[in-house]
Amino acid sequence: MIYVFIFILTLFDCLLTLWGISSGKITEGNPLLVKLFSWDPFWGVTLIIIAVGLILVFISKQKIKWLQPVVMGLLWIKIFVMFLHIGWMT
Repeated sequence: MIYVFIFILTLFDCLLTLWGISSGKITEGNPLLVKLFSWDPFWGVTLIIIAVGLILVFISKQKIKWLQPVVMGLLWIKIFVMFLHIGWMT
């Protein structure tokens, strides 16, 4: 279930970032994603959503002990990022 939450937060993150970039409210801060958004924001977001979905499906099938705390950490980072989005949206 945690993987579904991470995917949903990623989806919202991407859509809000796309909106923020399109409206001129923000610029992408992640140097790895700047190229994707400068190439074509819509296809960049689509590629990110598909890649994250596939990675989450792969990770969810793994039975590695240290993976659960890492996934929990990722969830908390995603929640923090959503608060950052709320900050620039207001």
